[in-house]
Amino acid sequence: TVSLYGGTYRHNKINESGVTQRPVVAVRSDGTINMYDGARIEGNSNVKRPNVLLYKGRFNMYGGEVINGYGTNGANFLVGYDNSAYNLNYLCVYDGKIANGLATGMGGNIYAVVNTPVIHCF
Repeated sequence: TVSLYGGTYRHNKINESGVTQRPVVAVRSDGTINMYDGARIEGNSNVKRPNVLLYKGRFNMYGGEVINGYGTNGANFLVGYDNSAYNLNYLCVYDGKIANGLATGMGGNIYAVVNTPVIHCF
């Protein structure tokens, strides 16, 4: 489990080949990220990857901002990595701001991959 209480996390650098293959934040294999007021995840128009990739994990957003994502699908949140019905994902947004996602495909702010279960939060 990782908790973000402050700071800005963003795509700042492009690798040697001119593109990055990674999101700003990724949650995998039953991991959890808790995000609170004061934390900010921000995209970069020069990097065409989602801000947050959620793959078999949980992202709890209690505040903060996920903004300015750029990508093909799910510029701010890409939920699921493939279409496996066994990939349970938890995207739990209780408070905060998700805005300005610019996708060339679908889901500028949030995109759930086909047949990927997104579990209701409680």
